[in-house]
Amino acid sequence: MKNARVNINIADCLILLFGITALSVSYFIHSSEATTKHILLILILLLYFYFKTVFIQHKSARYWLNLFFLLTGLIEACWGFRQLHGYALSYHGRFSLTGSFFNPGPYACYLSIILPIALYYLLRDWKCLTIKFRLRYWFIYLRFAIAALTFIAIASVLPSTMSRTSWLAGLGGCSWVLFSFTTRKKCIKTYYLAHKKRIIFFLSCLIILFLIGCLGIYFLKKDSADGRAFIWKISIQT
Repeated sequence: MKNARVNINIADCLILLFGITALSVSYFIHSSEATTKHILLILILLLYFYFKTVFIQHKSARYWLNLFFLLTGLIEACWGFRQLHGYALSYHGRFSLTGSFFNPGPYACYLSIILPIALYYLLRDWKCLTIKFRLRYWFIYLRFAIAALTFIAIASVLPSTMSRTSWLAGLGGCSWVLFSFTTRKKCIKTYYLAHKKRIIFFLSCLIILFLIGCLGIYFLKKDSADGRAFIWKISIQT
């Protein structure tokens, strides 16, 4: 319907290669027939390229999709609060916090994906709040309010999941968002030469904190980490 050119980038090729590799390995090595997981993987690949085409032809659609993700993250975080305080039952007998998922692991990972999106729109829409109120910016005001609520709710409930993977994923995503905003209008090389000592000191502190954090999350659930490493060792030997 719209004569908009859809370019194929490296990410598209990697995603397509991943799908082909997964299907090929499952079929030729394990000699397995087509299952629900295979069909689901094919449908997800088709859905990805469908969304890519739609978002290029209709750029405003991506804002509505991100708003949808923010709303689902807010709902999931509120769901988790209800489970923590005993107002809702979890979907796993051994865990009190699962959201709408069966296990707190995927629940926490989903929240960690939404967290950087909420932070991005918090930083992006902040400038509109510093100027005079205008009714035509109602969508930006609504998005900022939802992003703020989502970020606060997820940041509050995520530590209770005890999922180290989600903590690292959320921290990495938010760090990238902050980095992209701080270097958007600056030349990295010029900024580095002007503040070389400060940057080196700041990076050294980050590395030290990262190492301390890695030790902390290891000893937080030491038996779980050792058990996973033991499974990996047996799998490699097999």
